[in-house]
Amino acid sequence: MLEQLSAAAVILGLACALYLTAAVVRHPQQMWIMNLVWPITALYFGPFAIWAYYAFGRRMDKPFWQSVAVGVFRTPRSAGCSSWRRPPGSCGSNGFGTEPVLLRLTALRLRIRSK
Repeated sequence: MLEQLSAAAVILGLACALYLTAAVVRHPQQMWIMNLVWPITALYFGPFAIWAYYAFGRRMDKPFWQSVAVGVFRTPRSAGCSSWRRPPGSCGSNGFGTEPVLLRLTALRLRIRSK
């Protein structure tokens, strides 16, 4: 039972990756690395990756908060905690700065400005 379920998940992930590969060939991204990232993401996110591609990857008129979210989550240790000199854990409990990232995204979404 579980073998069939896992095989179906792998097949679905491969099908989504092939679909997104064809999509980025037809509509290349502005950053060349994203042409690789979208199909790789589809391997483990499946249909959610296809939705994210059309919601975030293909839209050219993104709201400001979406462009900030894509930029923040593109690389780990972003959102102000990217200094390699800081000790692990100084930018949040896990050392990757996710708490400040979520706080900034919430503030951007609610249009709260800091002074």
